[in-house]
Amino acid sequence: MHPSSNKEKNNGTYKVIAKNSFFIITSRVVEFGAGLLVLVLIANHFGVQDFGEFSFIRAVAFILSPLVAFGSLRIIVRDISVAKERTSEILIAGFALNLLMAIVVAAVLAGLVIILPAFGLKSTTQIASLYLAIIAETCLAMKNTVHAGFFAHEIAHFAALTNIIGRLLVVASVVVVIWLRQNLVILFFAIAFANLAGVGITLFVLKLTRIITSGSKRVISNLVFLFKESFPIMIVVFMGQGYIYVNTFFLRFFHDNWHVAMFESSQRIIIPLSMVSTSILLAFVPTLSRMGRNIESHEELLQVYRNTLKFFFLTTFPICAIAAVAAKPIILTIYNDDFSPAAKSLQILIWTMIPLFANSLLNFVLTSLYKQRLLLISNTLCFLVNAALSWALVKDFSYIGVSYAALIANIVLFFINYHFVSVVLGRARLYSMTIIPGLVSLFFYYPAVAMITVTLNRILWMVLFVIVYFFMLWGTRIITVHEITSLLNFRKKKPLDAGTGSWPPKNDSCLPPKI
Repeated sequence: MHPSSNKEKNNGTYKVIAKNSFFIITSRVVEFGAGLLVLVLIANHFGVQDFGEFSFIRAVAFILSPLVAFGSLRIIVRDISVAKERTSEILIAGFALNLLMAIVVAAVLAGLVIILPAFGLKSTTQIASLYLAIIAETCLAMKNTVHAGFFAHEIAHFAALTNIIGRLLVVASVVVVIWLRQNLVILFFAIAFANLAGVGITLFVLKLTRIITSGSKRVISNLVFLFKESFPIMIVVFMGQGYIYVNTFFLRFFHDNWHVAMFESSQRIIIPLSMVSTSILLAFVPTLSRMGRNIESHEELLQVYRNTLKFFFLTTFPICAIAAVAAKPIILTIYNDDFSPAAKSLQILIWTMIPLFANSLLNFVLTSLYKQRLLLISNTLCFLVNAALSWALVKDFSYIGVSYAALIANIVLFFINYHFVSVVLGRARLYSMTIIPGLVSLFFYYPAVAMITVTLNRILWMVLFVIVYFFMLWGTRIITVHEITSLLNFRKKKPLDAGTGSWPPKNDSCLPPKI
């Protein structure tokens, strides 16, 4: 191929990734803002006790939601990226899987009603709210299946558009409920209805894009293949939701809604923020998938992995330090004085952003290498660690204890996933990536928390910290201009075209060796 043609394709790849990154991040920013606004409205209108009730019901729905989504989003993006002419077959299989698993979830929920009274869910309105929360999550899963097709075709602006519309519908529905002074069950109904409307809008946009050109005569075989491929990821996500929300269950079981509200008011800030890394990486998934499928591109994939991991560490350490110092003003700005004790929980949970960002990258790399089954091991161990620590700490230390449990469990998850990627793909120099950022951040964090109480002094501290931090990065040459450039534009990467292979794949000769 002529060098100029190679350069044009490289530039084209960069432009597509940059454009999709912009739309995905914009969508996530709006989603985070909308979610934060919903939290503010609900917390300030319903109060601490009802906010705790709302958070617990949502936690049950979030734990069950992976059964509906079934982890198929990553598989759909991965497989459409390398076989775009099979889009119709793959998306239809995804819809069929969502509908099938929604029926299963309904049955599971019916069984859970028997044990839910132990957690205080006894009344008809509470059970109805739980069912409505599950319906809302089912609608989101179906919408995300369509979004997977948009991401794989690298037309993320359609996913961004429908996601923004859906989130604005949820905000509008919550505003109407509060304006009419309705109760929690009506609130859950309004959210479910808004999500259902979002599904309808997304399907309409899907029809306009014409990426689905025909039906599929092999629905059953495609469904079975997608089920098998997605099952490990479903367990992974299920365990992931479990280790995130098991703390909420322990707080509800051993304490009451007030303690749930103190923990969840902080956690509901962290979870949307942790999705920023996923948003950034989604634009790279088609390219990563093609790299992972081609053994000759693994060296390039390793370089992208190392640079991205370093970038995540260098940015999350200072952000977490600054946010931890400003935890109380953040809580008081979002909520009100009744939630001020939650600042202690936020000071702990904010540090989970570091392993959460890194784990999102490790998850994508392992999935691109067709090693998603390894995530089952790591997430199961993380769940067990979090559950054991929460059980040990919740009685005496309440929401502070489970906050520490969540932080430790996420660190354990990172080290396990890092080991797997190191075995399958190659090692990153973890020590050099973390030692300077970590030491500088902690050195500034602890004195600031102990001594700074005046807002002006806190701002001056933040400015000084940023100056010193980036001076240390520059002085120690932890990251080079070349690494930043290669991460941003893939200048060193050969252009990879979308594959046209069969789906499901006939063989795995092009896949990485098993471990």
